[in-house]
Amino acid sequence: MQIARLPPVAEQAIEIGVASAQSALFNAATRFVCLTAKADCHISLGTNPTATNLLKPFMSGQDYYFGVEQGHKLAVIATS
Repeated sequence: MQIARLPPVAEQAIEIGVASAQSALFNAATRFVCLTAKADCHISLGTNPTATNLLKPFMSGQDYYFGVEQGHKLAVIATS
């Protein structure tokens, strides 16, 4: 069973703006992430992701959990 680890393996903060912004590479020990947006946004995950407003919207203040792969990043863009 996968449950949140405390303290976490790593933490990152990404500025949510009008252009797609990428995170750093996920830590090699990271298997899943908990995302909590401070503003409504859209995300993309992958080796070189670009977030666009065409992707699924994420509401601020909600926790979202995803399985991720080593060497991947997160990209985020504000909802327009």
